[in-house]
Amino acid sequence: MFCPKRWALHFELKSQKQLIENVIKEEEASFLRTLDQGLLLLDRIVETTKGKQVLGAKVFELKDTYGFPRRFNRAYSS
Repeated sequence: MFCPKRWALHFELKSQKQLIENVIKEEEASFLRTLDQGLLLLDRIVETTKGKQVLGAKVFELKDTYGFPRRFNRAYSS
């Protein structure tokens, strides 16, 4: 069955293919930069605490800013 709305959507996506690809590539690059920054921060936290308890503010920053779940922080630091 032919659906004009679906055809229009397909045509719109096809005509914007390059833009969509560029946006996806930039989002991926941005995500990887954020992940790298988070891992650097986590490394600094692990080095400075040396087995001590990590401040809740740092755990929150890792979760809120970099998306690191608390259980990942615990596993990484042990």
